[in-house]
Amino acid sequence: LSRNLLFMSYGIVGMVQAAAGFFSYFVILYAGGWQWGVDLASSDPLYRTAITGFFASIIVCQIADVIICRTRRQSLLTVGVLTNRLVLIGIATELLLLVLISYVPAFNIFFGTAPLEAWQLVLSVPFALIILFGDELRRVFVRRENRFVLKWLTW
Repeated sequence: LSRNLLFMSYGIVGMVQAAAGFFSYFVILYAGGWQWGVDLASSDPLYRTAITGFFASIIVCQIADVIICRTRRQSLLTVGVLTNRLVLIGIATELLLLVLISYVPAFNIFFGTAPLEAWQLVLSVPFALIILFGDELRRVFVRRENRFVLKWLTW
């Protein structure tokens, strides 16, 4: 575990994931009519929907994260995104758990979640694309042997 890996994991990718989660959370709250200063009970359907949106955003961004971890130097277009069977099984399992936790009433009660609408599920997609394209750009600079990127953004 190196300083650069920690910086990339928590300082960059982790912050994008957190931003995706909070973006989804607050967009769902505002779309539901919530305003600053208004308290929501943990049993409130709007609150439950917002935290489910946060959770879904983390899942979507984690899928982007596992995809970028396929290679440090080569382009994902060269390596291929769908070539590692275990990663695909992991992604499918993660999505299955998201569906169960979000849409099965027994899981909703146990986890305090609520079903999401389609528009709420896609709120984090731009953040996942930032993770994917940002790391692809980083790899371009690595292949061109950019000194700054090699020193600070490569492990």
